[in-house]
Amino acid sequence: MIDVAAIHRATPSPVDLASLLGLEVGRQRLRDGVMVACPAHGERRPSCSLAERDGRILWRCHACGEGGDIFTLVAAVEGLDHRRAFPEVARRTAELLGVALEEPARSPRRATPRDPVVDLAQTVDRLGQEWLRGADLSGRTWPRADDVLVVAAASPEQFAEAMVVLVRLDLEQAARDDELERLADEYERATA
Repeated sequence: MIDVAAIHRATPSPVDLASLLGLEVGRQRLRDGVMVACPAHGERRPSCSLAERDGRILWRCHACGEGGDIFTLVAAVEGLDHRRAFPEVARRTAELLGVALEEPARSPRRATPRDPVVDLAQTVDRLGQEWLRGADLSGRTWPRADDVLVVAAASPEQFAEAMVVLVRLDLEQAARDDELERLADEYERATA
């Protein structure tokens, strides 16, 4: 679990944080912070304020408008998207500040109960695909449909439902294949 409060408590002063992150500190000092080179874009003159407000570090670039808290600052320095990679940003921030992160307790995974209709549909589909590829299926023992239903613990209605789903999926795939073939023919005619 990410203890955001512990990270905020461990955050040093703006000057020390800028030094830790390798940000160029400008000569201009603020009442509660410093001006630094913006980590979000390249610049020669520091235009980004790095300040402490209510026990938190906040930053704001007055040139590009980027800004946020310590996490968005570390993300900008590291070249990460803080929205998509927040766990990684938090880990790097914690490492930078020497804060130990607790590993989340992992709950044991339970096996998801299998749906007999899905199993049956997948088996029928797999065997049908093998047959279409020309596989010799004559040596296989084929269970009767009633036996399959009993083994799969499926009712005749579930079996019918599975077959309807398979037929619908096959029809949709055939329609997509036809459309792709039509588009390929159009492209061929247009480029000829």
